[in-house]
Amino acid sequence: MSQLPDEAPDRPEAFSATPQPPPWPPAPPPYYGHTAPRPGPGNALGIASLALGMIALAFCWFPFGGLLLGGCALGTGIAARRRVKRGQATNNGVAVAGIALGSLASLVGAAIVTVFLVVEFNYQDCISHAVGRAAYARC
Repeated sequence: MSQLPDEAPDRPEAFSATPQPPPWPPAPPPYYGHTAPRPGPGNALGIASLALGMIALAFCWFPFGGLLLGGCALGTGIAARRRVKRGQATNNGVAVAGIALGSLASLVGAAIVTVFLVVEFNYQDCISHAVGRAAYARC
């Protein structure tokens, strides 16, 4: 049967005028006895502590924000520091920075919560003892 000019040929080499190169040879087998190098010890807890400490410092101005996130940063920083001492991690500075930021955020958060509670209790005490509009206005 003859092919018409608009029919596609059945063979791929009929599409090009130059011959196709042979396919790539198969990959060599892996070398036995050699393993990939182990990655160095990382300190994901230290990085998490630093990130939590920065977030805690940003949110310590809200009541209980700095206390909760700062406590988490402090806890993960201490755990990261223990891993550094055991030789399972290498970046001691990141863990110490996370501990410092977490501690600072916790202290600032505790001070803000204390001021908030003192002001709130004084206001409630003033309102409970106020008699008349003038007394309420002073509170």
